[in-house]
Amino acid sequence: MSSEESKSLLRSSDTDEANDSCPKERAKSRSKSRSTAFYIFVAVLCTCLNVYAFRLARKLRTHAEHYTDYGRLKRPNPFVGLDHLPPPKDAHTITIFPVEISQINSAAPGRAYSEDPARLAEIGGLIAPGEKEVKITSKVSTIFQFRTVDFRMENCELAVSIPNFTNFTLSPGENLVDIWTSAADAPLDVKKLTWETRPARKAKIQTISMTHGINYNYSFPCPADNIFVFEFSAGSTSTEAKWVQNYYSTSGVVLYQHPSFSS
Repeated sequence: MSSEESKSLLRSSDTDEANDSCPKERAKSRSKSRSTAFYIFVAVLCTCLNVYAFRLARKLRTHAEHYTDYGRLKRPNPFVGLDHLPPPKDAHTITIFPVEISQINSAAPGRAYSEDPARLAEIGGLIAPGEKEVKITSKVSTIFQFRTVDFRMENCELAVSIPNFTNFTLSPGENLVDIWTSAADAPLDVKKLTWETRPARKAKIQTISMTHGINYNYSFPCPADNIFVFEFSAGSTSTEAKWVQNYYSTSGVVLYQHPSFSS
């Protein structure tokens, strides 16, 4: 075989091999293109889902931010099944301290005193102090808010006491104080509580004369886990009563819950 024939055969063999490899390369290229397209589709789909989830979360968050009346949310009953048990023989009276004490001022009807009028909580990032100012004058009334607790302790007693040896400040004149029940069925926000936004007076309980040594009590039914709000206002123009009520002191205004188990 001549050299020319050998070269021709070699060229023919290379051509055949090239022709054989072309379909494989094209198939491999098509497979790679399909994979790339699939990955792009998945990436776009994930992006769209993320955008939708983000917008939905913002919408739900905005809806939640608009709902601020959390005090009206129903609380779960922690006393499930206690109705079927015999009543205890040694149920004791519970002392309930005010959860909120705040002033309202008819001379400044838009003013809110908040829960920390002296701004002591802003110093060092502390919580508001437990001692609350009580002030009753011809212009200023004080709101007391209580929440009843526990099971079958539904006989309540509002107690007002001013011991002789404490620093309760009373004016030299007649210190008549009107005690009102308020039409509040949800916790009050003292940061927004003003003379204009105060709950409406429901009924006058009594007009009492505030003097050192007074002990006044008012009994009423009180279902568990309910809010009870009382307003103490001046019953005369000469009324001026001031004191600082300690959270754990029974001096001033507190609530007693007595057992209401049927025999």
